[in-house]
Amino acid sequence: MKKNLDVALAIKQCLEQLADEAHAMEMTELGDLIALAALAADDAAGTLALPYYRNGRDVSEMLQ
Repeated sequence: MKKNLDVALAIKQCLEQLADEAHAMEMTELGDLIALAALAADDAAGTLALPYYRNGRDVSEMLQ
């Protein structure tokens, strides 16, 4: 579980960086699409963390 969450968060960070770079190069539409993909990765990370919230455990336990 932790590995999957780590991967989702790493993908999110990479996509956010790519979106920023695309926007900096005035590729607005591409940057916006990449930013949407980053949001999807963030949603995926949140979904992976849900079982920990449901079980009354702190997500920080999973990240250790």
